[in-house]
Amino acid sequence: MAGVTRSEAENIIENKKRRRVARIENTGRVDRLSQLLSIWHDDARFSTPYGAPLDLSLSPERSFKTFDDLLAASTIELDRETVLDELVTAGCIEVHEDKFVRCINRTFIPSGVDVSGISRLGRFVGALNATITHNLLRTSNEPSYYERVFVTDSLVTPAYRDEVLGFLREEGQVFFDKLCRWSNEKEEPFKDSKGKRYGVGVYFYEDTKSGAATGGVEPVDLVGIG
Repeated sequence: MAGVTRSEAENIIENKKRRRVARIENTGRVDRLSQLLSIWHDDARFSTPYGAPLDLSLSPERSFKTFDDLLAASTIELDRETVLDELVTAGCIEVHEDKFVRCINRTFIPSGVDVSGISRLGRFVGALNATITHNLLRTSNEPSYYERVFVTDSLVTPAYRDEVLGFLREEGQVFFDKLCRWSNEKEEPFKDSKGKRYGVGVYFYEDTKSGAATGGVEPVDLVGIG
């Protein structure tokens, strides 16, 4: 490279490697903390029969479940203080009087700018594309994968957008909590080391072609299973 010494070139390459490793680590951390929250809600050892997460003690106390029990069950290989700090900052848990931890949100969204978002974008856009491709190219003996979209009939204000987002955060979370519990109950007899993973993804979007109102519910791509 013109104007760049060998040592400078090596530093550039090494910095790229470090950034790549950091992205992988950040993505893994998000997934692992999300896994812990799922176990907290769906595993009968740490939740009520109705799927509500139990309050967990920070130190052994009679027969109460502890936060360390949850860490061990989740096998996420992150130290306790890091997990507590991350979950408090993300608004997922409350620590009461340094005695017990209460879960208030099962969705882990890191605060601030998260470089792992780029990697997650690739994963989820790829999943959506795979669903659409499957439905386009599937043979007659293969099942179609579910995909739907909703668009408003009229042009509306940002206030309506905020109403829809509020509705989705409340009702959508109820649906996903139910789906997670349902899957947790159904998966066991279907486990196969040579099988595949299947998932559901939902997202809110702004229609950039707002000059024409499409309206209603169409079989496009708001929800994909693939």
